[in-house]
Amino acid sequence: MNERLGTLIEGYRTNTWLIHRHAEGLTDEGCLRQPAFEVITFNWVLGHIVGHRDHALVALGAAPVWADPPAVYGEDPAVLTALDVGRTLAELLADLDMAEGRLADAMESVSEPLLTEIVDSPFGKVTRLERVAGLQWHETYHVGQLGLLKSVAKG
Repeated sequence: MNERLGTLIEGYRTNTWLIHRHAEGLTDEGCLRQPAFEVITFNWVLGHIVGHRDHALVALGAAPVWADPPAVYGEDPAVLTALDVGRTLAELLADLDMAEGRLADAMESVSEPLLTEIVDSPFGKVTRLERVAGLQWHETYHVGQLGLLKSVAKG
């Protein structure tokens, strides 16, 4: 296995662990509370992370967790104040865990030629490996937001 993939697998595991720690004791209602300074919620950020793990899975040639991703977790932070358009905290955490397992499996079995293929990204053309690494960096940024949004969610 590519050495960088081992680092990425460990990074995804660490992020999953941190996300679960941030989510401890939170309720669905709390996860929909917005801070005064932004429109994002704990729920939106967590769904956004799951959606981007799906992007990484697709980049690795694996099946995404969400066959039909909820649009509300897309690129633009949405005002998500009700679960009628989103998922519960328990559903999102289960999807996160499933994505972590699929990512580890995909990274452990991906071929080197696939990793070096050039693909499009929001930042131009990159290798599949660079795409997955960029997506993990993006995720880590959002994990930091969850640390702050936990306080908002607790009220």
